[in-house]
Amino acid sequence: MDVSDADVLKLNAELSLQLANYWHEIDFNLGRNASDYYTEDAEFHGQFASYIGRAKIQQFYDWRANQGPRLSVHSFTNFRAWFTGPDTAEATTFLFLYAA
Repeated sequence: MDVSDADVLKLNAELSLQLANYWHEIDFNLGRNASDYYTEDAEFHGQFASYIGRAKIQQFYDWRANQGPRLSVHSFTNFRAWFTGPDTAEATTFLFLYAA
């Protein structure tokens, strides 16, 4: 697969911005619109439970918002994305969560 440096830079910029927007949604809006970032068949695997499908994922964020005020900062670093096929990509990052 022939991929230019410009294509990889664009991929990294688009995906890291989408990830930053997602964590901003979680930290500043309690995830009220978190499901907008998932496909219908998405899988969300957490430490204690997994949620399959967009509706179930949103139920988790709704439950968490209903627990009361929460202060959180999801900070990510070392984001790196690469193409794995003509219309597929993978990425890695480190996430730091500070919450109370």
